[in-house]
Order: sequence, then C-alpha cells, then structure tokens
Amino acid sequence: MAGAGWTGTLAPMTSALFVASQGPSHEGHTQLPIDPIMYGVLALVAFFALLGLLWSFRNTLSLGSGERPEDAAPGRDAER
Repeated sequence: MAGAGWTGTLAPMTSALFVASQGPSHEGHTQLPIDPIMYGVLALVAFFALLGLLWSFRNTLSLGSGERPEDAAPGRDAER
C-alpha cells in the first residue's frame, strides 16, 4: 500500500520528461546562416578589435600625473 501512489504520478512525469528530452525532430533541420569557419574568423576579428582598443589606452594612467612611471622612485607614492 505504501507504493500504490507512485505508479499514478511517476509514470506520466517520466514519459513527459522523455518526450521533452528527445527535442525537435530533424526533419526541418536548419542550416547555419554562415559557414562554420566564419564564426572563428569573426571571433578573431572581434578579439583583435578589442585588443586594439585596449592597446590604445596604454600609458594613460601616467599622462595625468605629468611624469612617467619610469621616473618615479620606488615608494615615492607612499610618502604622500
């Protein structure tokens, strides 16, 4: 008697999960909008564009202080 309620609720839920895990049928398979190699090319272009943006901001921290980081003595900022 303890397991009598399990057969009524577990079976429909298990079958619903099984149907959901099958996913859509492959009859209407869609193709990728561009060639697969182009995804890699686009990723590299985006990477180098962001790298160029990052590179354009190099040494901008030292421009505000009026002196170059190489000229500053070690520990000089600790005295201020």
